[in-house]
Amino acid sequence: MHNFLKAKILKSKKCKCHPNHKQPSLACRINMMLSEMNVSRNDIEADKIKEPATLRNKIVHRSHTPKNEKEDDELWEAILLCREVLVRVVFSMLGFKGTYFCYLGGRHRRAFPACQRIDCRG
Repeated sequence: MHNFLKAKILKSKKCKCHPNHKQPSLACRINMMLSEMNVSRNDIEADKIKEPATLRNKIVHRSHTPKNEKEDDELWEAILLCREVLVRVVFSMLGFKGTYFCYLGGRHRRAFPACQRIDCRG
């Protein structure tokens, strides 16, 4: 379906965000994928994509686990960001148009594909 993912992103040897790196980072590849697929970036800034990868590296490579409420909140926000990215990518691939629940910044509804927040009050 999206053959460009393999050709342009997965095999990409140049990182647009960090040209001195040998290969694009995971965050850079995700950002490139979102751009190539024209996935809405509402409430998902490019630099925010780095946070889940950084937390993953702390947990996997250093066996770091959250030690306080602030670190718990950071991990939870990273999980919610990953969920939102996955939802938008899958919906985009399926050609979905409609509403869904988003949990970034608290539970609310959004209209896809624009991903605009829907005010359900009143």
